[in-house]
Amino acid sequence: MSDVRNSLRVGRSIVLVGSLIAAGCQTPSRLDFVEHSQEGCAIGDRSACSMLDALRKPLTRVEPTSVNRRQTTQAEKDADAIMAGIRRARSSTPAERVKIAPTVPDDKLLNP
Repeated sequence: MSDVRNSLRVGRSIVLVGSLIAAGCQTPSRLDFVEHSQEGCAIGDRSACSMLDALRKPLTRVEPTSVNRRQTTQAEKDADAIMAGIRRARSSTPAERVKIAPTVPDDKLLNP
């Protein structure tokens, strides 16, 4: 019984996918926007003609202007310096462990 249900589900899925593909392939041919505007301009639509005239004009290249950057504060400079130091420390090769001399002689540490 479950085999019959599974085969019906698979069959329905195949029919559904096939019908969606067939419906997608049969789209009615519509004029695209520019062709529609050209037809409108041909019959005297001024807005369509002005839009087509605007599209015919060559694009002008705009040069980027200089951006006025605000002055960085001292806190920002300090943070940048700290981050640069961290990056340098991470990229350097590890050296020997730092040896710190004891402030109290060894014999006093063991025998107070």
